[in-house]
Order: sequence, then structure tokens, then C-alpha cells
Amino acid sequence: MHSTEIDIRAYHCDGYGHVNNARYLELLDEARWRAWEAIDYGWFAERQMQVVVSRIDIRYLREAVIGDRLTIETELLALNVRDGVFRQCIVRAGKRVAEAEVTFAVLGPASRRALVIEDELKARLLGLGLRTDESTET
Repeated sequence: MHSTEIDIRAYHCDGYGHVNNARYLELLDEARWRAWEAIDYGWFAERQMQVVVSRIDIRYLREAVIGDRLTIETELLALNVRDGVFRQCIVRAGKRVAEAEVTFAVLGPASRRALVIEDELKARLLGLGLRTDESTET
């Protein structure tokens, strides 16, 4: 699991003084980028591979406001034949603020289709730390 801390600033908030629903997507994206960087995203870039999100299912549980320090926990939930799933939890002071499941695929340079996740690509993605209590498809 990878953890990212983000302090909530005024520009994250809407007119009601809490983090706007669309901003949560940006916070989750920032945390995923930091997780990718931890496993050397440059390896993907050198091979002209692009990691793309195909689905996000997000549940908003509590509001976050200016001054909150949020921890975003990012973990690899599953690797399938052509996609994978992250689970991301946004936590403040031990309580969940939001949680999301994010489905992604890796596109190759020769086509815009999702690559089969095998061999070195699979090994790199497993560097994100697949949950051991979840089964994966092969």
C-alpha cells in the first residue's frame, strides 16, 4: 500500500467551504501518480506505455474542509488479463472521508488497445503491492 498526505487548501473547496466532489478525483489522481513514481513510472514512459483510467467508482462518506490533512491510501486490489483495479481510501484522523475503486489499463505504443498484463509488465505492476487477501484473475 502506498500513502500520500495532502493538505486541503482553499482552492480545493467550493462555495460551501468543503472539498468539491470533482476535486476528490484530482486528489485520488495525485495519490496514484505518487504511487506510480514509487515503482519508476519512467519504465512505462521509456516503452511509450500509457496508464489510463477506464472507470472510477467513488463513495463520499464525510466532508473535508480547509486545513484538513488527508491521507490517501492506494493499494492494488486486482490484476486481470487486460486491466487492474486500485482501491483508494481518503482518511482524516482515522476516519474514512471517501473511498474509490479505480479500474485502469496499460496502452502500448503500437495500438490504442489495452495490453495483456504479463511478464515484465505484470512484475512492474505487482511492485505496487497487490493485496494478498484478494485473489486475482489470470
